Amino acid sequence: MGLFEFYSHLFKPVTHRRELLLLLMATVLPDMLLLPFICSLGLFVIILVAWGMIVATLYCLYKVKKHNN
Repeated sequence: MGLFEFYSHLFKPVTHRRELLLLLMATVLPDMLLLPFICSLGLFVIILVAWGMIVATLYCLYKVKKHNN
């Protein structure tokens, strides 16, 4: 499976609202907990983007595993 095919799961619409809510919560909530400890808004945005990429990768792994079963 190529990298483009792997990340193509992000471009497909999320079929269940619960799945979308969990994806958004997994991306935003951990960063919001770090917000009081981070003084720089730029650093917060960098952490948010990096964590979002990790969550997106885990989501794609979940979809690939679910599709293969």
